[in-house]
Amino acid sequence: MNDVLSILGFMDVFTGSKKGSLKYYEKKLHEFQEQEAETLIDIGVIYLEKNDMKNALKNFNDALNAYKKLKYHEGVAYTLDLIGDTYLSARNCEMALKNYKQSREIYASMGSHLEDEMSEKIDEVGQINDSMDIDADLVDFGEDNNSVHQKEYFDGDYFDEDPLDDANTTGEILDGSSKSEKISMKKIAKKLEESIMLLENSDTYSIYYKDSKDEGMEYLKEALLTAEVIDDTEGQATLHLMIGDNDLKEKNTSQALNHFDQARKLFEKNSNKKGKAIAMLLMGAVFFVLDEKEEMYDLFKTSFNLFHDINYKQGENVAKDLLGMLSN
Repeated sequence: MNDVLSILGFMDVFTGSKKGSLKYYEKKLHEFQEQEAETLIDIGVIYLEKNDMKNALKNFNDALNAYKKLKYHEGVAYTLDLIGDTYLSARNCEMALKNYKQSREIYASMGSHLEDEMSEKIDEVGQINDSMDIDADLVDFGEDNNSVHQKEYFDGDYFDEDPLDDANTTGEILDGSSKSEKISMKKIAKKLEESIMLLENSDTYSIYYKDSKDEGMEYLKEALLTAEVIDDTEGQATLHLMIGDNDLKEKNTSQALNHFDQARKLFEKNSNKKGKAIAMLLMGAVFFVLDEKEEMYDLFKTSFNLFHDINYKQGENVAKDLLGMLSN
């Protein structure tokens, strides 16, 4: 009887009856990938609002590839619409119309009412293009201006294109999901260190923070106790980040997350948006290691928005780079 029950339990895994089933994890992976695409869209919109057309287009194109992999037709159509808006903002009506038309075709294939809205948009932009002599080269998108998005995506089997190649990585590898196994811990650690060093008072402790020996970490812990005694909350927060980063390198994720969250609370108490954004970036890295992608994307999105609120371009770039490393 026990053998029969064991076999039935084993079969449940393949029929989707248990959390550990293949269908369950395929569903979760799909949700994580969709969250990634939505985050890329949000970042692209922020860049578009700042008139940074090149970075807006890059993020929209990354989102487009993500939706294509998911075979999510509506997401592809929506992103093509945004790419069209980006080109229109750059006064490139020809490329705007090209993307709008591709978006309309997809909506039409789905029987969506949005086909009519896209048709109206195309008519309006077409009239503008006919009546005005617009220089399409006024905005420089960089070397990829003519290669970022030129393919006709709605060609019958546009979802069957080869996915983007995974970047080759070297060095110590993070534990976690299959995606995590391709990410270099050394590259992640370097980017996290770069994030912490953005803080104004980081130089005070940098010699000991960058010291890989136990003596350096012992000094940071002693400095944290001193900062608590003298009620130096900014110093406490920075030291929590540095100690937590070392814990993460040692794969002590629980301790790392606790230190990062303590730092976040202290920065929030001091109304320090920059420090809070950095703390949330590091928390996001922990959730990546824990294979909790939804939490990771939420933290990265909030962090990026905080940097954007205070117009801190360097922080935005670090957040974008780190998200790219963990998403590709």
